[in-house]
Amino acid sequence: MDAIKCGAKFVFIDSCFSGSANSKHFPRPPIKNASSPVIKTILNTVSGVGEIVFTASKETEESIEDSDNKNGLFTYFLLQELQKDRKEEKIPIETIFNPISEAVSKRAKERYNWIQTPTMGGRIEGGLYLPAFKNKISYKPEFVSLPSSTREISLLDIPVAAIELDDKQLAKEINKMIEFTTNNSKLPQKIQGIEFEKYCKKAFEEIKNKYEDLFTTVGSDATKIPDAVAILEATSLPFVIFGNVIASYGTDIQMRVYGHYVAEILKLKEGRAGLVALITIPEAVVAIIIYSIGVNCLTREDLSTFKQLLESPIFFEYEKPTVLFKESDIYYCDALGRNSTKVNDHIREILKSYSWLIELAPRANESELISFSIQVNFLLVILLSMHDIELWADFGRFEGYRIKTLLEKIVVDKNFRKKIAEFLGLKEEEIRDVLVIKIRKIEKTWQSGYWWNSIELPEEVLYTEDELKALKEKNNQQP
Repeated sequence: MDAIKCGAKFVFIDSCFSGSANSKHFPRPPIKNASSPVIKTILNTVSGVGEIVFTASKETEESIEDSDNKNGLFTYFLLQELQKDRKEEKIPIETIFNPISEAVSKRAKERYNWIQTPTMGGRIEGGLYLPAFKNKISYKPEFVSLPSSTREISLLDIPVAAIELDDKQLAKEINKMIEFTTNNSKLPQKIQGIEFEKYCKKAFEEIKNKYEDLFTTVGSDATKIPDAVAILEATSLPFVIFGNVIASYGTDIQMRVYGHYVAEILKLKEGRAGLVALITIPEAVVAIIIYSIGVNCLTREDLSTFKQLLESPIFFEYEKPTVLFKESDIYYCDALGRNSTKVNDHIREILKSYSWLIELAPRANESELISFSIQVNFLLVILLSMHDIELWADFGRFEGYRIKTLLEKIVVDKNFRKKIAEFLGLKEEEIRDVLVIKIRKIEKTWQSGYWWNSIELPEEVLYTEDELKALKEKNNQQP
């Protein structure tokens, strides 16, 4: 804006979150008169001094397309207002904003059940005028046909990344990570964080650089999305392994540092424009990190580092701070067709290719990894429901025995029951009652319109026969 040397400047932005252009309050130097030769155009008939930025929406809102009028909602009403028949030769710039804003907000709400609020910002010295438009603009808007991030993407196969490391190389790399992690954990707490920061940042930068490269090379070609997902997942492998090494051998401090960079991976999509599925590829990597570390911790019956990871804070620029596990988009992932079933199936295929995970979590074999991943889904569904967030209960696609072992262990193993309760933020004595209520509610929610192959009578699994008999007698005695 400052580089444009003219008296009057007008910028119209029809894009999502465009109101941020007016929220940043960039410092602006005094306007100088243009020294270039005067060229007779419509803009030379502008009078006044100042600069105005009109945006389609607030900085926290998405701007929508008006399918009926085949144009951006804001652009359509902007052109309508500028081309009204007027007696005046010039239009005070501030008088066009209210009609446009009201029309956009009204149509967004009534036609699309949407909230969209145009903004205006800038400064005016004296007055600022646009010329009345004498000739109507003949325009033929056209929507660019791009595959959406749902149906078309969901039909594409996402390959499992081919990792070019033999067993010896992989073992060597993992042993180096284990050595670094265990040696670091012996250091004073403040120094632990500093050293770990360097290691995590280096691994994160590799993921970031590869994502930047993919974003440039893939562009708007949705058919390249599956390969792009696989490439970023392959690039992320050292970072994924490192997180699992921390889960197995590290400390809560180390996981806090690691969790910060997991959140940074998720933030790589922030503020980008383009094909949604491409923008959201980092979600697939974060989902793999969450599930692999969840499986790792569950096999070792120690969920403390998993909980530490899930509670990693995220500070998005235009949203309220949140924590990792509450970002429900991770579990649906536009890059995988915004299809939770596909996401979970893809993650299970990935986990089966992680032979190293069994080494770090020796209680699990390849066949059991499937059950453990389903149990992680179960715990995530319950955890999110504790915060009134609904997550597709993928475990309901599978027979009850897949999570029955988890529930039975809660019954007979008091120490394990305590850990599960802590993970869910409950008291030990509450855990079984809450699980019965939650499972029944989840079953009712999903069974009505989809499927349910999992636990249908959770109380019969979570209580012994004597406990069930005592509960029945107690209920019969109550008025």
